Parts: sequence; structure tokens; C-alpha cells
Amino acid sequence: MRSAHGRRDEPRRRGRRVLGLAVDEEDVVYWSDGGNLYRGDAGELTFLTHSETGDIQAIAVDSASLYFTLASGRLEAMPRTGGAWSQLAAGLLVSTDRLFLFGKSFIASGTDTSGAGRVLRVDGDGSVHVLFESTYAPVSIARDDAFLYVATSTAITRVDPETAATTTLVSDARYLQSVAVDGTRLYFFAVDPTDATRPAGVFVLPKTGGNPALFFTPAIAFSNGALAVDASGLYVTTSVCCLEESPHELGELWRVPADGAAQNLAGGKPGQPEPGFAFGDVVLGPRAVYWTSAAELDAGIHELCE
Repeated sequence: MRSAHGRRDEPRRRGRRVLGLAVDEEDVVYWSDGGNLYRGDAGELTFLTHSETGDIQAIAVDSASLYFTLASGRLEAMPRTGGAWSQLAAGLLVSTDRLFLFGKSFIASGTDTSGAGRVLRVDGDGSVHVLFESTYAPVSIARDDAFLYVATSTAITRVDPETAATTTLVSDARYLQSVAVDGTRLYFFAVDPTDATRPAGVFVLPKTGGNPALFFTPAIAFSNGALAVDASGLYVTTSVCCLEESPHELGELWRVPADGAAQNLAGGKPGQPEPGFAFGDVVLGPRAVYWTSAAELDAGIHELCE
């Protein structure tokens, strides 16, 4: 179980905003700030590569290589410790928000040259297949062993990555921001779909479909949020900017077990004297949880471990 005890929560890097985040099977974390790729291992920062055009976007990692997309629409690979790039595919997206491996293929989501949202499957031979299209970019995407779960600002659609067949699971959400899935349940972070005046929260429903129920409400109201889930529970990052109680961005990290009380693992509180950080993306490694935080142009990657 990932725990708040013995935590290291100093930023691994400060400077530009983190645009891509991935972790491998050894709890080595990788990230992009747009122009550069970095590797963080046991608190040590390693610079891996640089893009002259500053357009490194989403990243993914497996046991052998680090993968990343460029604004030119290319998918590149390189050794996890750095080295020469190898182009795997072209003609993807001009703005890629998410990239991950699915079997022997890659899944990428973002926007194309027209500004339309797309989810793509990139096969090992470099061929590109459109799985999902929408007017705007997907805000989040999750996966299980069989399906993709694609969230737009108002809906969640289950997508078959082989056939591109779709099933709408949620159609009435407002300001939907993130989605996660476990063995039986689908979670999403949004304004209450039945009452837009309520604070944001996490809702849950069977991943086969059904009526969403409120699962968790963060302490910081009207938050933005990201989700990740494993056997120990749901991990939730929140952020909000410029509360009346504080001039600073604030953020929290929570773990919410399926059958226990929510635990605040990290984060600022309204009224605290020190500047807070707005928490962003969150990913889970074998022994640690990693999340990004940002205030103005500062950014860091933090971890909690046993």
C-alpha cells in the first residue's frame, strides 16, 4: 500500500510546467517540460534529451524504451537512459495530451490540425487509426484490459480499441475533468451532474453503465482534479486558484479507499501562511504515487512512498 509515512515531498525539479509524466516498473519517473525530457531515480535528476522546437508533449514508458509525441505529429522512441531518437509513426496529433501503450499498440489523445478532438491507435507498423472523434479534445482517458474510457467535458464514452465501437456511459456531466477505472467501477471528477451549484466531486458508477453516485467531495471547493486508482484506493489531486482566504493556488492529494475514510496525503489548506501549489496530474508506480504541482511558472514532481 502506498503510504504518507516517510514521504519525500520536495520538488524533484523546479522551473517550467510539467507537460508529460510517466513512471516505470522500477518506480523511475520521467517527465517533459516541453523542451526537455528528464528522468528521476531515487531523488537524482538526469537530463535525457532536448527538442529545439520545444514541442515534446505526452510521454509513455515500458521495460525497454521511453516514447514521446511531438507537435509535428510524430511518435518517437529512445532508450530509457537517453540516446538517439527513433521515429515510430507520423501524422498523429498537433497537441497530444495522453499517450500510453495498449498491447502492442499506442493510444494517443488530443487535437488535430482543425482543433477537433481525437483518440488514435498507432500500431507497430506505424499505421494510425481513428478510434474516437469529438468537437473538442478529450479531457481524460482511462483503460482496462478490454476498453478505453474517453471523457469529454460533458460525457464519458467506452471505446473498443480494436473495432472503434462506442457506448455512451455518462451523458449529462458538467465540467468533467478526469476519469479512472478499476475492475468494476468507473470514477469521474466533475461538477454534480444533477446540480451545477454544488462543489466539484468524484462520482462513481458501474463501468458497464448506470446512475452516477457521489463518491468523494474534496475539502477545497470548486476544484479541478485528476484521478488514478489501484487496489489500495482512488487517488485524487485537486487545485483551485485565488480563493478569498488565500491569494495563492492551493492543491491537495487524497487517497479514498473503497471501504474506508478518505486520507489527505499532501497539500495546502485555505488560510495557510505559505504559498500553496495547484496539484495537477497523478500517476501510480509500484511503490509510490507521483503528481505534478505548479504555481505560476514553477513546477515539481513529488512522491509519497512507504
